[in-house]
Amino acid sequence: RDAQNFLPYVLRIWVYISGVLIPIEARFVTVSWARAVLQANPIYTIIEIARDAFIDGVYDPRKWMIASLWAGGLLIAGFVYFRRAESEYGLV
Repeated sequence: RDAQNFLPYVLRIWVYISGVLIPIEARFVTVSWARAVLQANPIYTIIEIARDAFIDGVYDPRKWMIASLWAGGLLIAGFVYFRRAESEYGLV
């Protein structure tokens, strides 16, 4: 039950630190390790692909590969997680 109250805040913070409002390349993110941590966010890659397509009209295959790896990895991790918890689904 706590996850229902906690999850919206976590997702909102996740979106805010992903560079939606202000790009991570902005002047105020000057620490290199902090920028690397923010750019490791899977949503950051998706936002960059959209910005490249709509604003610059560019296609970067490297970003698409990173996004594909994130999607595949999260799909496999989710499958493994839910498969292991399958025995507890009907229990309340």
